[in-house]
Amino acid sequence: MIALLGKLFGLLIVGGFLDGIAVWVREIWRPLQEQSPSVIELERLRALRCLTHFETLSHKLDQRSQLSHIMLACALGIMEARIKQLQWRPKYLKLANWYDEFSHRPSMQATVPEV
Repeated sequence: MIALLGKLFGLLIVGGFLDGIAVWVREIWRPLQEQSPSVIELERLRALRCLTHFETLSHKLDQRSQLSHIMLACALGIMEARIKQLQWRPKYLKLANWYDEFSHRPSMQATVPEV
């Protein structure tokens, strides 16, 4: 039961990260005069907190195809493709290394977002 709760908690955190990235992307795609700087900053700070959390857990990340891993890799891929101003890799090296390896899977390569 505890392991199941841990997995559920992980899915919730990764889901929140993915949601925040989606909101951030939608906001920066709006015309400049319609963008909300407070929403952009809120999502930027949330993303940084999540990245810090995932970096501290990176020793637990493996290359198994788990839903939370797929969601995390998708969120990182979307963030990297759509939010160029967030240069996350230098600060989160272990997470970046995990993502690089995970994203070379054929299933991830087949679904790389178009820029």
